[in-house]
Amino acid sequence: MKKIEKMNAIAVCVIGIFIVIGAIALVINQSNKTKEDVQVKINGSKVVIEGQFGTTIDTKDISEIKLLDTLPAVKTRVNGAESGEYKRGDFEVQDLGTCKLFINLENGPYIYIVANGKYIINFNDKATTLDFYDKLKKVIK
Repeated sequence: MKKIEKMNAIAVCVIGIFIVIGAIALVINQSNKTKEDVQVKINGSKVVIEGQFGTTIDTKDISEIKLLDTLPAVKTRVNGAESGEYKRGDFEVQDLGTCKLFINLENGPYIYIVANGKYIINFNDKATTLDFYDKLKKVIK
């Protein structure tokens, strides 16, 4: 009986080690996904934000769009992921309330969109952010 108990204890330890390694790999994978540049496309009358916490915004629902050089303080994560300066998902933003963020805090400017919610988007490259903002303004009339 002692030999079986010892084998069971070893099996439990091995399984535990695999679970811990799997959890660490998952956290690293999620962190890396959060750091990827946001993928946003204008597809007809829709703005499609792909990837982690992605969404679709109908351009006819957009009531406001503006370029922000700086952001108010990002307070609490409601439902999302963050890795350092990268934020994806729903966050409480000072003076704006809950916003869906797809941002790199270190690389302004930021595109602020009000539709059936509030969205803030930017890219890792300032020129890409400005280019997308210009494209979006042309689609919204």
